Amino acid sequence: MAADPIRDMLGTTAGRRGEETADQHIGSLPDLRVGLKTIEVDPPETTLTCNQRPWRTGAYVNPRVTLDADDRWGSGVERIEYRVDQDRWITYESPFCVVGQGEHRIDRRAVDRNGNVEDMEAVAFENWGRNVAAGAAD
Repeated sequence: MAADPIRDMLGTTAGRRGEETADQHIGSLPDLRVGLKTIEVDPPETTLTCNQRPWRTGAYVNPRVTLDADDRWGSGVERIEYRVDQDRWITYESPFCVVGQGEHRIDRRAVDRNGNVEDMEAVAFENWGRNVAAGAAD
């Protein structure tokens, strides 16, 4: 039962390597690096950075947020998702600004190509910036 996925993975990644002679042939060799990525179950990890340091009080002024994710040796990051103030989830494409005075919260998570989803991480902060149009904050 548990061996079936391993056997299938080894069979689907098999290929010939190097030159073989009749007395050296041992059959096709699996590509373990590719195979392990297909059965990997570790989720990626997301990091959040802001374009500024907070004031001594810990508050920001309309910070520009950048998200990045790493799946280490795994299948690779498929997408990063985020939401601001518990609104709808958005697929991250580029840095964004958080505008408007008051308390804000950014939730984030990443998904790899095997469908492993990172546990949501949140960061809360105070923003001293005034409400401005999105284009003016960029």
